[in-house]
Amino acid sequence: MKLGKRILGNRLAQSLLTKSIVLYIRLVHATTKWETINGDVPARILNENLPGIGAGWHGRIALLGYSFPQPKTTHALISQGRDGALMARIIEDLGFKTVRGSAKAAHKTKAKGGVGALRAMVKILEQGRRVLITPDGPHGPRMHAKSGIVTLARLSGVPVYTVTYAVRKRMVVNSWDRFIIPLPFNRGVFIWGKPITVARDADKKEQEKVRRQIEDQLNAMTRQADEIVGQTTIEPAPLTSTAQSA
Repeated sequence: MKLGKRILGNRLAQSLLTKSIVLYIRLVHATTKWETINGDVPARILNENLPGIGAGWHGRIALLGYSFPQPKTTHALISQGRDGALMARIIEDLGFKTVRGSAKAAHKTKAKGGVGALRAMVKILEQGRRVLITPDGPHGPRMHAKSGIVTLARLSGVPVYTVTYAVRKRMVVNSWDRFIIPLPFNRGVFIWGKPITVARDADKKEQEKVRRQIEDQLNAMTRQADEIVGQTTIEPAPLTSTAQSA
């Protein structure tokens, strides 16, 4: 823990760590044989230059960016704090832009960083660009969507596009999100879901229905992806009486 804090607090160490991670991610992606299911979805986004809200689970963020078209016009939502700062540098080195905030806080008017991030993302989408969100981040519960992504889709009028991936060879970190570290020289699959829209005048009941739709669709796709590459799927975290998905 102390070593991690020292690395995150040291600019040189952080720079070396960032470059190493970026090189590793590029190596893994380049040496993996990929299959894409429902590839017509990103193709349409790209060909028609459509705005979109990409949604994928936090535990699979390592290669998630490679699924979304045109990284230079895509902004990834990254949490605040030192861990988020490191992730932001990695994402930016991979060609994306970033927005600092939280999907959990995005619908709460008094949440730190939530309002600013929400407004920034709405503006980005209104300009015809794209955002990429991990709706269970930054702290979980794992594979349970928070309502911030629904708020963003409702205010912007832009569809949510669920996307996931799986690889045959991987390591799984014992973290809250069961973070997947894909290995080089691999076989992998990306899966896209059907776009999910939210009416601007949707009430709370309808918004919760859409939140569950995003969550269920993304979990079903993730199970399918793991099955295709012959991996045991990682299940959503069990919800306790105090856990909240919103």
